Amino acid sequence: MFKVNFDLSWHGGGHVLGKNTATHLHYIIREAVFNAARHGKPSNIGVYMRQDDNGFSVKIVDDGKGFAGTPAATGMGFHTMKYRAKAIGATLVIDSGEKSGTIISVSGEGLE
Repeated sequence: MFKVNFDLSWHGGGHVLGKNTATHLHYIIREAVFNAARHGKPSNIGVYMRQDDNGFSVKIVDDGKGFAGTPAATGMGFHTMKYRAKAIGATLVIDSGEKSGTIISVSGEGLE
């Protein structure tokens, strides 16, 4: 559907994400990747996750065209990602600029 190079990296510890946390992260990642591919027209998308005794962090990075302004005003996808992050007690940060791609970061505890 989209001709995009994809990179995935996972660095994890011995703890397991809670089922609720894992489910919400799955949908946040899916939404971010789909939005990047559909709207940003990137050549590359990467999903980088790190997990340790203190919690987790996920970064979804693309080299697409990015956007200016407040992302929450641009569509339901951003509202949904924000809602999902809040539901698991995580922080969601979206950093983008026109012609500079987008980085979506999610971090929190959520370990069992």
